[in-house]
Amino acid sequence: TSSRGFQRLTQTSTSTTTGRVFVRVWGSGPAWTGWVDTLADTGWLAVPGGETGWTHHSSYRHKNGYVAVQLDLQRTGANITTGLRVVGTLPAGVRPDRTIYDVVMNQNAVTSWLVEITTAGVVSVVNPTVNTNQRIRGLVDYPL
Repeated sequence: TSSRGFQRLTQTSTSTTTGRVFVRVWGSGPAWTGWVDTLADTGWLAVPGGETGWTHHSSYRHKNGYVAVQLDLQRTGANITTGLRVVGTLPAGVRPDRTIYDVVMNQNAVTSWLVEITTAGVVSVVNPTVNTNQRIRGLVDYPL
């Protein structure tokens, strides 16, 4: 079956032997993405990449058609006050079909910050004010 929504075309297919449901999306390029098992569980995996000046412990998980991104990073470099701070880049297959925004916390300063996850998979904290040794934590999830 095919459906239109959020400016994309999706297809679903159900296995006749296992009953599992698979989904693929007509993406930019233009081309179809690979088939994704909606019940698959990747377990928690490290978010690859990220800026220097941070200790990165961020991870992601794809399970039951949703992606959860657990942000956990601590500032080891100098104090910062502006800019888009890259946490890492999610691999193809778990990237959102539109830019996602959510809020996470500075554990030490008890302030909130905006997180952006782009369709290219880039996970960033937007304009944080962070002092050395302060920690950012939070969970962002979205349907795949």
